[in-house]
Amino acid sequence: PPANVGFTHSHGRTYITSQIRSGGGGSGGPLCVQFENGSYYPAAIFLGGLIGFERETHGKSAGLRTHILISLAACLFALIALELTTIGDKGDPVRIIEAVTAGVAFLVAGSIISSRGSVQGLTTGAGMWLAGAIGVACGTGNLSLASLATGAAIIVLWLILPISEKISGK
Repeated sequence: PPANVGFTHSHGRTYITSQIRSGGGGSGGPLCVQFENGSYYPAAIFLGGLIGFERETHGKSAGLRTHILISLAACLFALIALELTTIGDKGDPVRIIEAVTAGVAFLVAGSIISSRGSVQGLTTGAGMWLAGAIGVACGTGNLSLASLATGAAIIVLWLILPISEKISGK
């Protein structure tokens, strides 16, 4: 995991810099890896879109566009939080993540419908919440974690659905 994350500015572009300590067999010194922060937006769009695509194909109200926008917004908030920490003591990135979580929770609450003892929209709401977390992971530069979470979500949504329907008798 990154030991230190920061920002550098060069030629009008912002780069996220992670210093990663090499483990065993390496020189032991920090390895500097740079990513242009603009590459995180396409990752958030694509990964959030995968979950949204699955919801859309099942006719759910919160589909492709909703999940993409949630993931993209969360990515943006994460980038802003990281940027604020480099300016000085201007903000706590944990509070930004808490705000993203609260905002997505508000959207999720609106997607859940309870009628005559039946609750609908829980899976879509959970997907929206996960899209927010994936966006935060993209925005903080943890694309491998975001990809892993997206893969796990697709497995749960597509492959577990037949098992769930068989158990519930649908």
